[in-house]
Amino acid sequence: MSVVRTRGGGQVEVRSDFGTSHWIPSPWSGASAVSGVQVTTTTATGLPAVGRAIRLIGGLIGSVDICVFQGKRGDKIEVEGSAQAALLENPYPGMSCYDWRYDIAVSLEAAENAFLRKTRTVSGKVVALLPIPVRFVNASVGQGGEKEYEISTAQGWKRVAAADILHIRGQTIEGGPFGVSRITQHRDPLGAMIAAQRFEGAFFRNNARPDFVLEFPAGITVEQGREWKADWDAAHAGVDNAGQSRAIGGGAVVKPIPVSMHDAQFVESRQLGVADVARIMDVEELLLGGGHAEQQDEQAMDRFLAFQLPPRLARIECALKADPDLFPATSDLYPKFSSPPLMFASPLTRASVQHKEIQAGTLLPDEARADNGRPPLPDGLGQIPQVTPVGGAPNPSPLPSGEPAIT
Repeated sequence: MSVVRTRGGGQVEVRSDFGTSHWIPSPWSGASAVSGVQVTTTTATGLPAVGRAIRLIGGLIGSVDICVFQGKRGDKIEVEGSAQAALLENPYPGMSCYDWRYDIAVSLEAAENAFLRKTRTVSGKVVALLPIPVRFVNASVGQGGEKEYEISTAQGWKRVAAADILHIRGQTIEGGPFGVSRITQHRDPLGAMIAAQRFEGAFFRNNARPDFVLEFPAGITVEQGREWKADWDAAHAGVDNAGQSRAIGGGAVVKPIPVSMHDAQFVESRQLGVADVARIMDVEELLLGGGHAEQQDEQAMDRFLAFQLPPRLARIECALKADPDLFPATSDLYPKFSSPPLMFASPLTRASVQHKEIQAGTLLPDEARADNGRPPLPDGLGQIPQVTPVGGAPNPSPLPSGEPAIT
C-alpha cells in the first residue's frame, strides 16, 4: 500500500495494492461551498462560540485528575503508588498535569484526534508522554492494517514507530482508525459564520456607514478620481474618523447607498450562529452564552454533565487503558477520572445530592466531607452510616424498661 500526502494540509490519499482508494480528510483546510470562505481550525476557533466550546471542554477535563484504580464496584480502590499513577500525575517534565489533560481535550475537540509521543528508558519503560499538535503528525494505515506515523521535527519529517505514539481517536463518520474533525464535517455552516464575522469587522472598520459613491462630472480622469477616493477614505474610514467633515473638489457629488435591512440586522443572526455551534460541538447552548433568559444555567449544566461530558472522559480513559505499554493485558489496573461530574454542579445541587446519598446509606459523612475538602468527624462518627428508612423519619429509639410510652 502506498501513501500520498499533502503535508501542511489538503487531502491524504491512501492507495491500496488491490486497486481501492480511501481519502482521509485533513481538518486543517477546505473551503465552504456556501460562502467560499477557507475554513481551517484556526479560522473556526476564531468564532467566539467555537473558541468558547473548546476552552470549556478543555478546562473541565483539565480540572479532573486521572487516577489508577483496581477492582470494580464495592472492591474498587485507588492504587496511588503504581508506576501508572506516577506517570499520569507527572506526564512530561516541565508540563503540569492540568496542561497535559487540557491539551489532549482541546486536540480532540478541534481535530477529533490526539497524539502523545512516548519517551522510554533504555529498558523500554515509558516515562513521559508528550502531546503533539495534530498538524505536526502525518498518520496513515499500512498494508497490514497497522497505523503508521511521521512527525515534524527541526530536521524535517521523521518516521516514528507506531508503538511510540499513543493515539486517542475521536468520533468518525463510518468508522476507521482516525477521527474526523467536526470542522471538516460542518465546513459550510462554519464558513457562513466566518463570512458574517468578517463582514461585521469590515462594517465597523468603515465606521458602520452606508456605502456610497463619489460621482464626478465629465472631464475628470480615472487617475484623478482615484486620488480623490483615496483622500476621502483616509479621512473617513475607520471608527476613529467618525464625525469628521471633509471637503472634496473636482465637482464630485457624494451619493449614499442605503444599507439594506438584511445588512443592518446582521447582528441578530449571531444568536442563530451560537445555536448551530452548540449543536456542532455537542455543548449546551446556554453554556456558550446563547439560549433564552427563561432557561436555567443549572439545568443546562446538569444535561451537559449527564450526557455530553461522560463520553469525552470515557474516550480518554479507554485509550489509555488500551495501550499495552501503560496497562498490559495481564494488569488488573485501569485509569479513571477520579472526581464525579457532580464536582461541576452548583453548590446547592451538590449538597442536595450528597444529603440524599448519605440518607440512603450509599455515602458516608466522612466521604462527603472529603469531597468538600473538609476533615473527617472526630471519634469515627463520620464512618457510621446515617440511613433514614423509607417514609422519612428515623425509627424511634426503644424506651427504657418500665417507663410508660407518651401518648
